[in-house]
Amino acid sequence: MTVQWINYAIFWGAALVLISILAGILSKKIGLPILLTYLLLGIFAGKEGPGNIHFGNFSTAYLVGNLSLAIILFEGGLFTAKKHFEMALWPAFSLATIGVLITAVITGGAATLIMGLPWQEGLLIGAIMSSTDAAAVFSLLRNMELQLKEKIQATLEIESGVNDPIAIFLTILMVNTLATNETLSINKMLALLFQQMGLGSAMGLLGGHCLIWLTDNVKVPPAFYPLLALSGAITTFALTNLWGGSGFLAIYIIGFLIGNSQLRAKALIQQFHEGLAWLAQIGMFLMLGLLITPTKMLGIIFPAFIIALVLIFIARPIAVLICLTPFKYEKKTQLFIGSVGLRGAVPIILAVIPSVAELEHTIMYFEIAFCVVFISLLLQGSTVSWLARKLNLLQAKPNEPN
Repeated sequence: MTVQWINYAIFWGAALVLISILAGILSKKIGLPILLTYLLLGIFAGKEGPGNIHFGNFSTAYLVGNLSLAIILFEGGLFTAKKHFEMALWPAFSLATIGVLITAVITGGAATLIMGLPWQEGLLIGAIMSSTDAAAVFSLLRNMELQLKEKIQATLEIESGVNDPIAIFLTILMVNTLATNETLSINKMLALLFQQMGLGSAMGLLGGHCLIWLTDNVKVPPAFYPLLALSGAITTFALTNLWGGSGFLAIYIIGFLIGNSQLRAKALIQQFHEGLAWLAQIGMFLMLGLLITPTKMLGIIFPAFIIALVLIFIARPIAVLICLTPFKYEKKTQLFIGSVGLRGAVPIILAVIPSVAELEHTIMYFEIAFCVVFISLLLQGSTVSWLARKLNLLQAKPNEPN
């Protein structure tokens, strides 16, 4: 590695972030989802674009993707109000568990039929695509400049913040099934699920309260408080993963506890992490775009497009209908929540797991996930504002009746 190469890498890294920020302003004006813009810029800068940057290291992508998602979820928790949890926790939890399972089964069944795959591989694709994406949902809701009714926004934010453990559990379960040709017993599956959810929740609660105490009782320069919170949250995230729990759930809970505390440094922490989360989103989607070789995806586009349509128009709406009807959500609210089941970085990162496990057809999983995410961001991300107005799901202005 030469000094010239290092300077070249620094230049392109900084330039791409700068271009992404400026392009984000343009995408907002024309109504294009901002994360889709970052993804397109990554492709544009990649090996088949004018940038001609060659990047194909899936292990590095998995590492960077996991760290970026952890930062995004931490920031999402920081800005989730306690009253949102009180009004929408159980409906959102239903979507994050039962809803993810229903989505995985329907999407996996469609992938099996459409591509003629063994059911194990079809269900793996369904598992990879089963969860909504925190980065996509948070960025979309906060950049629409629309004020959704509180219960709707709370449901979407909490669901996207806590549904990753089930998707990860299902993905790892199917990867292990394909790698060993053995299906785990119901007892073992339940034990693994309880370990993911239970340990993730416990570590999040413990880590959050410890960090609040530490931040309130340790005197450091003001600029250090955001770093103290971040390093403590990431340490808990990694430790939870090492012990077999869901680090994503843990770090979201830590963010929620800090964001709803009375810390003197809370405003500093929130301001710092809002910018850092945007940097994580830009870097992650640029990197995912760089991984793609567009000309090698031509053979997968049509089946991936059909799978995406099944996911968007069949699997997600059915999951929402089953999960939210018991909580007496209006039909138009269910329609809207079903339409905002955006897929983003999470499915693409999960699609890297088969590669890390050295399964067959690893590139196929990644390419399908990428296509489905692209279609989801394009179709769902660009119609959210219109649909919210059409269904009259915005909060009334101060001088207007509810």
